[in-house]
Amino acid sequence: MGFAIGLEDTGGPHSTARSYKTSDGGLTWTMTEAFGVPTGAGAVTLAFPTARDGWFAVNELTRAALFHTIDGGTNWREVGLPTCSRTR
Repeated sequence: MGFAIGLEDTGGPHSTARSYKTSDGGLTWTMTEAFGVPTGAGAVTLAFPTARDGWFAVNELTRAALFHTIDGGTNWREVGLPTCSRTR
């Protein structure tokens, strides 16, 4: 089983992330969900410690977001993160 996340910049304050799942080694992919992420997301991290438990993180200049799934990527929910200010 494999997972992938694709980002689409919609030009507004949020982009659309689409999660995909494969069970045949990547020959075919099925979209499992689309959800909003911060526009301009740069660093993207996707990890599935188990087949059902997954984490997806995005980071952009002013905001980071963390998403979690417990059903193999069918549904994702944003997990709150503490805010911090950057100093130079």
